[in-house]
Amino acid sequence: MTNYEKETIINFNEAEAVATVYTYNGTMKRKLATFSAHYPELCKLTRKDKTGAVTYEIDKARLSVNFTKPLTEEQRAKMIERGKAKTEVLEKAREMRFKR
Repeated sequence: MTNYEKETIINFNEAEAVATVYTYNGTMKRKLATFSAHYPELCKLTRKDKTGAVTYEIDKARLSVNFTKPLTEEQRAKMIERGKAKTEVLEKAREMRFKR
């Protein structure tokens, strides 16, 4: 099976309170598995097939789709610098912890 064929489909209608999520996406599968383990009354695994796809039924109110606006080059550069600074702080803290 090609990556092109490995779809994620989120299906719901206005009449029902449940949405169906069918996915091959590893990140989404992990998030759904974690959510269903913590909230089995809101999310349950309904099918797992041999090709690696899973299907979950989830309370429609628990779903969220976020759209992110594009960043300017300046905004992107600032975010990269902040990330580098945080990484440096974490690395220094890790070094201090191992020196003990």
